[in-house]
Amino acid sequence: MATVERPAKSIALIHNTDLPRPLNVLSTAIAEFAKHDYFAARVPHYEIHIIDIASYNLSPADSSSSPKADETNTAPDLKSPSDWGTEISKHSAFILLFPYQTWSYCTSLKHAFSILPSHLIHKPTLLLGFGKEEPYHPNEYERTWKKKSFGMMRDFLRKRGVKLVDMESDGPGGWPKGGWPEFMVYADYWEDWITGGYNAFIGGQQAEAWENRDENRCIRGIKMLVAGVERSRK
Repeated sequence: MATVERPAKSIALIHNTDLPRPLNVLSTAIAEFAKHDYFAARVPHYEIHIIDIASYNLSPADSSSSPKADETNTAPDLKSPSDWGTEISKHSAFILLFPYQTWSYCTSLKHAFSILPSHLIHKPTLLLGFGKEEPYHPNEYERTWKKKSFGMMRDFLRKRGVKLVDMESDGPGGWPKGGWPEFMVYADYWEDWITGGYNAFIGGQQAEAWENRDENRCIRGIKMLVAGVERSRK
């Protein structure tokens, strides 16, 4: 008797391109890079779907807090909030990609989760940040120092009952690897992302030197995310 294959499980990588340049182009580039280089190959039994919330009409009640309030949510082809809920219901887990330095740029993503019913968002979730390089701090191995959006998004989602992957614990092997995965764009590359210059590419910008393409916080995070999904299915 032939074996019946189960449908592939899916993870939604959610981000927002309705941001000022270069954050909008960075968000798209990092979502694609992380999906293909760090996530998809590590969890072959899961499909990774990139979802841009800018394609949905999810306008907050007070849209004045949005950095591009005058330009957003006016296109007639935007999908509806009910479409958003339907899309979210299809996925077993979430990866949320957002700028880690300015909380106002996270308003749309926060609102997108605020309008969903609790049962749709009580799923394993990994936070993934990006932004401009921060100065080195010798007493802080956590890369999220001075990056307040991480803490604020983490606390908001926990209050909503989202099952965040615990990336703040030290990893095995002695070296402390606690901290959320992120992409840090070198300060001297930032202008090229604005102008489309030579250095506008995703490559070695993620991480301290000890993290590499075979073992880094993105890879550790996706493994922990899937482990959370598998536990919830038992």
